[in-house]
Amino acid sequence: MLGVVFIPVVTSIISNVEPEASTNAMYNGTMIFITVIELLMIIVVRREERLWKKVENTANANTKTMGHGLRLTAVLNSVVNIILFVIALIISVTKPATGQYSLIIFVAAPFIQKVVVKICPEIKQK
Repeated sequence: MLGVVFIPVVTSIISNVEPEASTNAMYNGTMIFITVIELLMIIVVRREERLWKKVENTANANTKTMGHGLRLTAVLNSVVNIILFVIALIISVTKPATGQYSLIIFVAAPFIQKVVVKICPEIKQK
């Protein structure tokens, strides 16, 4: 919850100042923190049967669940997002003028995931 509570503060700071390495780092760092916590939650839910049974019972047909809880593709999604946030952080800190435009690299996320699933098709089945 800390990341979710803190993100409006960072957004407000970014909107009121010229792009600087520190504000870019603060925003992207907060997003990395939130995504890492999301990944940890997915891992915990995948490991604890009592938790994913509840997810299965409340989830509808088009969510990321199947007979053993959250799919491994949910883990892949979080890992790809963390990597892309780190790249965006590096870009925005080394080139502060880019500001949050460095987040445009997230356009590549679905393509990266498809390539990884093609290389390791068992990810989609687990």
